Amino acid sequence: MNRLLSFNPEPFETASEIEGAFGLYGAPPSEAEWETSRFTRPRTRALSRPISLLARAPSALPAVDSQALRQRIVRLATQELARWNNGAIKETDPRLRKTLQDYWKTGAGVSYSEDQLGDPAFQNAHPWSAAFISWVMKTAGAGNAFKYSSSHAVYTRAAKDNRIANNDNPVKAYRVTELAPQVGDLTCKSRSGSGATYDNIRPGMKTHCDIVTDVRPRSIVTVGGNVNNSVAQKTLRTDANGAIAEPNYFAVIRIDSQHPSPPVVPSPTPAQPGGVSAPRLLRQESTPPGTTLYVEIDLRIVDKFGTTAPPVTGIFIPDGFAPGAAVDVILYLHGFKAEAIKRQAIDQYWNSQRFPYGAFREGVNASARNVVLVAPTLGSHSEAGSLLRPGGLDAYFEQVLAALRAYGPQSRTGAPSTLGNLILACHSGGGWPMRQLAGGQDRVLARIRECWGFDCTYNRGDDAFWAGWARARLNAKVYINYIAGSPTAPLAVSLRNMRVPNAIVQPSRDKRHNYVPMAHWQERLQGTSFLGSSSGRSTPPVPPSPGKIPRTVPPPGVNYPPPEGYRVLRSPAPREVVAKAQEILHRPDPIGTQIPLSISGTDYLFAVEWHKHAPTDPVPEALKHWHRGVTVYARVNGSRQRPPGPSTPPGYAPSSTRVRFEQAVVRNDWRQAFLNLNGLNMYEMLRALDGLSPDRRDALVGQRQAFRDMVNMPRIEYAMAVVQTGRLPSMAPGDLAATGQVQTAAEFLQERQPRPTGVSRMTRKEFIEFVGQNARRAMAATGVPASVTVAQAILETGWGKHTVGEAKNLFGIKGRGPLGSVRARTHEYVKGKYVMIEADFAKYESFEQSITEHARFFLRNRRYARALQFKNDPDAFAREIHKAGYATDPNYADKLIKYMHDYNLYRFDQPA
Repeated sequence: MNRLLSFNPEPFETASEIEGAFGLYGAPPSEAEWETSRFTRPRTRALSRPISLLARAPSALPAVDSQALRQRIVRLATQELARWNNGAIKETDPRLRKTLQDYWKTGAGVSYSEDQLGDPAFQNAHPWSAAFISWVMKTAGAGNAFKYSSSHAVYTRAAKDNRIANNDNPVKAYRVTELAPQVGDLTCKSRSGSGATYDNIRPGMKTHCDIVTDVRPRSIVTVGGNVNNSVAQKTLRTDANGAIAEPNYFAVIRIDSQHPSPPVVPSPTPAQPGGVSAPRLLRQESTPPGTTLYVEIDLRIVDKFGTTAPPVTGIFIPDGFAPGAAVDVILYLHGFKAEAIKRQAIDQYWNSQRFPYGAFREGVNASARNVVLVAPTLGSHSEAGSLLRPGGLDAYFEQVLAALRAYGPQSRTGAPSTLGNLILACHSGGGWPMRQLAGGQDRVLARIRECWGFDCTYNRGDDAFWAGWARARLNAKVYINYIAGSPTAPLAVSLRNMRVPNAIVQPSRDKRHNYVPMAHWQERLQGTSFLGSSSGRSTPPVPPSPGKIPRTVPPPGVNYPPPEGYRVLRSPAPREVVAKAQEILHRPDPIGTQIPLSISGTDYLFAVEWHKHAPTDPVPEALKHWHRGVTVYARVNGSRQRPPGPSTPPGYAPSSTRVRFEQAVVRNDWRQAFLNLNGLNMYEMLRALDGLSPDRRDALVGQRQAFRDMVNMPRIEYAMAVVQTGRLPSMAPGDLAATGQVQTAAEFLQERQPRPTGVSRMTRKEFIEFVGQNARRAMAATGVPASVTVAQAILETGWGKHTVGEAKNLFGIKGRGPLGSVRARTHEYVKGKYVMIEADFAKYESFEQSITEHARFFLRNRRYARALQFKNDPDAFAREIHKAGYATDPNYADKLIKYMHDYNLYRFDQPA
């Protein structure tokens, strides 16, 4: 066994291995790594274990664009709400009897006379709320997917049956504990003491359903028929996870043709410790600090080449670990191994002295989290053997816990050591076994709190699986980091576009395949608020909620300045701003996080920073020491927001090691400063040095000779030179170029360049967001659909690339504006052909003003009066302004509607 654990100097992956398995894409890799995904294509793997999430019953239903259907449902519900004057007009009003006739006939296939519908006694005996829902569904185009009925219980039971059969019908019903309602869903409740539940729902039971039209923090808004004898709105409370918190609600019906539904399975029961004997201890290490156990657990893994994987599991107990009755565990599943090292055990995978991208144990130590890291040795293609068989994960953890009781800290305390919180993590090819484990039914899966996938979405169906997994587990999360433009990107982006709140997908900061886990390892560990802290180690304490936003005394070089144009908000602050600050205070956002939010029309920036109260402040003693707090900044009137400076690029969260470095600099503790700086990757080292004030950076430079033998000083001096000169030095020491650190420095300097602010420099996504947010504010004041405004800006300016000179005019509006007009040439469609003419175009002070004035333009011009009758129907609004002569292009309205559909611009018609 010592041979299996010995160091093998061969590279972790060779070009021939990749070529033999997948076909070579480009030149062979230059680094010694376990695997390099940029040279591999996505793997399509056969199911070796059935996953119920993906089992679909066949159906002959036509394809349904669920997203477009949901949008039409909401538009119709909102339209009918306006028709009934938001509940003010009642069901016996003669003006709406033909409307009720239409609901009954179109929705439920039942005909009633106007006299019947005008009779209050008849109305009491014939509730029409289900006919209303059926009318909306049929009018919106649900086709054969929906079970139209005058009874809510009929279509609710049909939707439940679709879910249980997991067929292709997109209309499925879920328990209220399984899904957080979204716009376009139906919410279902029992009424009149029927006792209807998800489990017993059947035709004939008295129930009621409404359409979700808006989702807000801690509440949703619904529209329903026969609500107080009208079409009216209701507001329902939701919990912290977005699930309905009102009594009697039992189901959410969702239309979703893209995602397989999670299976209906009983909740697994947590594993209990058994009388399993401890596996054989092969070896023990004390480097890195802590205890690493290598134990013999045979998973009977034979890879596709017939090679048996070493039966070795690594168990890392971090420095300062505090044993207890329950042990929180991260189970890590590694990726493929190359031909030269296919018999290599886990001890070499996480040997960071040789391979810096294997510093998993060091990362756990640095996080100060009280968690044990467990990593089995998998096959050369990440085969997991008996781990994937039913009950295999339970049996594996029984042996791991027995090893901890026999050889770990529990052996000295006598603690029983049961499993606490469980995190599944994987890299690359390990994504397949992690998916199989997460979709299983072993008892320990009840303990899963999070799944972390690092550049692992190679397998067909990964997007649908993880979306379904997250929807079925509102209290758990899945995090996916992928490399943009790589083979893992398509499925990762697809998952992100499904907009499942607890499935978080982000591109990796490091574009090297093997370095993706290390780029985000600290971030994930620090974000796990449910993990405790190790004894003898400290993490920044979370102070109790103050009665007001705390007065800050930020130390130079530690906090991160807000973008230009913001100032510190002084008391008294609006109540909702204080509430938001207190909410963020108790979230796990790392120091340096800056969260921009607009509240009641004012832009704020909530910054998580280091705080310290003065000795005389009337606050608890703990707050008079450095602690985690939230500073609120407000946008200065008339200022223009600029992107964050180099210390906080988008998507970047400083690690705890960087925070400790900055704390040490403030204390003038140069030894700790250099040790922590040395532990940062090049990306964070440059950020950390650039975030210091010039005086503190000079002081740090002046101390470097005293600590030259303790750290990799040439690497630090290289980073210092990049930051101080703004250029790449002509020579790079050691292996900085070979390991990609010179390229990282070049990217840092590129990010440092000021970003252009004109709309012509925006990407399409940025342009849509810029116009959309301003159009939403204009819509609140005028009612003009924001979706139409964004589509017009796209069409009139070619995504902002072709505005009218200096006019800042996004919509081609002619005449005079606040700053006069600009003469320019333009194409017009005259007598069947396009001609070039000159015209005067309105000139504005800013593009934002152009968007606001564009909405008011429709209110000022009487020819658009008819269009304004369709504020709740963007497609009809677009056609009406075209008919009124807004543009001469005969296809103008069709082009607008296509943009609105293709880019889902309708989302801007909903409140922020």
